Amino acid sequence: MEDLLAYTPGGTGVGQLVITVPAGSTIEQNSPVVLAITNFAPTSDTTVIT
Repeated sequence: MEDLLAYTPGGTGVGQLVITVPAGSTIEQNSPVVLAITNFAPTSDTTVIT
């Protein structure tokens, strides 16, 4: 799958996703395409008491 997808991030949360269908392949009409978007911006607080 890595060779079929390319994502180019842009500024302010805008980017470009390209899905490549290899030559000789077909996608049947009405086939579902699922796009899952995950925003990962972790934060944490740590308190160390010794």
